[in-house]
Amino acid sequence: MGVVLSRQGQVDGTIAQFREAIRANPKYTAAYDNLAGNLVRQGKFEEALSYYGTSLTEEPSAVVYNKSGVVLMRLGRTDEAAEQFRKAIAMKPGYTETLSNLAAIH
Repeated sequence: MGVVLSRQGQVDGTIAQFREAIRANPKYTAAYDNLAGNLVRQGKFEEALSYYGTSLTEEPSAVVYNKSGVVLMRLGRTDEAAEQFRKAIAMKPGYTETLSNLAAIH
């Protein structure tokens, strides 16, 4: 339901659905990732980082490391962002989006 609401641009409803999905299944990493992405859309970067962190703890992913790095860049935390990008590249060498993000820092 959260994905459907997201496609309709209903960010508040989307966030509520993903929070409910997490309550129902705390191991559902896609819900953490999707919730974080919608929080980013609302400018709630610190909260989004928390959910990306939980997702990465449960199931490390190059894509989520990259997303986390982008949020850290927005917050001006470039050293931490670079570390997230390096983790993404270690998992997925040649990940052009992440390579580009890392290059933007240096």
